[in-house]
Amino acid sequence: MKKVELRKCVLACVSCVFFLAGISEAVPAERQTYQLWTFDGDDNPAAPEVDENPFGVATARFTVTSPEDPLEPIVGPVWYQELSGRGGVWFGHPKLNASMWIPNRPEADQYKEIWVEVGFQGYVDNFSLAPVPAGGIVRQTEYAVVDEEDNWKTLTLAWYIEPNPYEELLCIGIENTGAKIDYISIETICVPEPASICILAAGSAGLLLRRRRRP
Repeated sequence: MKKVELRKCVLACVSCVFFLAGISEAVPAERQTYQLWTFDGDDNPAAPEVDENPFGVATARFTVTSPEDPLEPIVGPVWYQELSGRGGVWFGHPKLNASMWIPNRPEADQYKEIWVEVGFQGYVDNFSLAPVPAGGIVRQTEYAVVDEEDNWKTLTLAWYIEPNPYEELLCIGIENTGAKIDYISIETICVPEPASICILAAGSAGLLLRRRRRP
C-alpha cells in the first residue's frame, strides 16, 4: 500500500473512532474540570474536597432564605458533622440555597457541557445556571430526581452552553421543614471547534503511523 493511501486510511479510521467514541473522548483533559464537595468542614464558602480544575478554585456558598420573603433575615445555615445517616451535611430552614462559582477555560471553544449531581433532602424549589459573560445559547438537557434510602434524594442536572463562557454561577434552592445538602459534584467539558477536533485526529493518526514504522 502506498504511503499516501495508508495515511488516508489511518485518518479515516481515527475520525470514525472519534465519532463512535463520542466527542468527549476526543477532548484533552485540559479542557475538562471536575469538582466534588463532600463538606468535610464548616467553611462557607467552601472549596471542593476533590478539585480537578486547572483554571481556578471553585467555591460553594450556602445561605438560608424564606420562600415568601427572600429579604427576611433568617439564622443559618448550619453545618453538621453527621446528620440523617450521612457525614458533612448543610442544614437550612425553610429554604437552603447553594451557589457555586465554577471557573473554566477562558478561550471561547465551540460549546460546553455541564453535569451536576446533588445529594439532598427536601424539595427542589429552584435552580439556575448563569454563564459569565452572559449571552449565547444556554439549554437545559437533563433534570431528574431519584429517591434514595432514608429520605435522601439525588438531583441530576445538565446544561449545554454555546459558546463556552469562562465562568458559571450555578444556584440551587432546596425547601423543606429541614432542607439538607450532603454533597455536590460538578463536571464540565469545553468542546473545541470541528477544525480543532480534526487536528487532534491528525495528531493521533501521526502517532499511529510512527508506531507502524517501529520494528
